[in-house]
Parts: sequence; structure tokens; C-alpha cells
Amino acid sequence: MAKPVCEFFEGCPYFKNSLLQEFPIMLEARQEVYCFKDKKSCARYQVRTQLGPGGVPDDLLPSATDRAQRLLAKKGQNTEEDEPS
Repeated sequence: MAKPVCEFFEGCPYFKNSLLQEFPIMLEARQEVYCFKDKKSCARYQVRTQLGPGGVPDDLLPSATDRAQRLLAKKGQNTEEDEPS
């Protein structure tokens, strides 16, 4: 297997999920897309880089980019509300 392009690959809880471990072909296919080719298309990567590891919900799928954008937008709204006028 090639070297992953994602710096969060080793510690990513999504790919350590026991259910995915039972389906190695699906696991490898998703890793190929999100970890080895195009990390920026991964919803977990998008949230992690903007909000840090604590900002990534455990159930966030790599393909859930719409949800990632909502999480990021919500965080942006909270930041704007917290800033003094």
C-alpha cells in the first residue's frame, strides 16, 4: 500500500471502527479515496483542520461533506457572536 497523503491517517477513529474492519474491501476502497489520493475531499479532514480533533463528531463519515460544511458554518456563526462589536 502506498503512503497516505493524510497526516491524520494513523489516528483516524473512522478507519479503526470495528464494523469497517469486517469489510476489508470497502475499508481499502475508502482509504484509497480519502487517505491516499484526495484528503481534502474527506469531511473528517475538513472539520479536523478547521476545528481541531475535538470538533470531529465520531459518526462523521468521510463522504459527509454537506454535514462538514454545516458544522464549519455553525462554528463560524458562534465565533462571530462571541466577538465584541
